Amino acid sequence: MDAPPEDDLSESTTAAERVAMVWTLTLEAWKLSGRPLPQYQRHETPVRRIDRRTS
Repeated sequence: MDAPPEDDLSESTTAAERVAMVWTLTLEAWKLSGRPLPQYQRHETPVRRIDRRTS
């Protein structure tokens, strides 16, 4: 029997391939939620920045 795949795909896939995998899952999650996919420009993307530097 084959061993299960490793969780770390960084050695067997490109960054673009990993983003494509996540994008597919993201679209499916939005469909299942019944909510519309947000339509905003990248510079308008809501983000939260957390400064983790210690004083």
